[in-house]
Amino acid sequence: MKIQDAIVAGYTAYKSGDYQRARDYLLGVQHVQAVHLLGLVEKASGNYGAAKNYLNAAAQLDPANHEILNNQGLLARLMGELYVARDSFRAALRLKPDFASAQLSLGRTLRDLGDN
Repeated sequence: MKIQDAIVAGYTAYKSGDYQRARDYLLGVQHVQAVHLLGLVEKASGNYGAAKNYLNAAAQLDPANHEILNNQGLLARLMGELYVARDSFRAALRLKPDFASAQLSLGRTLRDLGDN
C-alpha cells in the first residue's frame, strides 16, 4: 500500500472510531502525517503516554507544523500539564497567529493557570 493510501485509510478508520484498524494501517509508515495521526489515535484511545510519544516524534519530524504543536497542547491539557500546554499553544500561534483552535485553547489554559 502506498504511503498516502495508508494515511487516508488510517484517517478514515480513526474518524470512524476504529482505532485498532487505524493503527494497523499507520504503524510502520515512515511519514510525519502517519506519526501525527498515530498520536491522535492513541489520544482518542486514552493511551496518553503513547500519544505523547507519537506527537513528540511528529514534532521532531516537522517542527514548523502548527497543527502538531496544537495537538501537543491539547494532549498536555488533558494530562493536566498546563504549562506545557500553554507553551505548545504559544508555539503554534507563533507559526500561525490566526489559528483559532490554538487561540481558544491558549485562552482557556491561561485562565486555568490564572495568567494573563
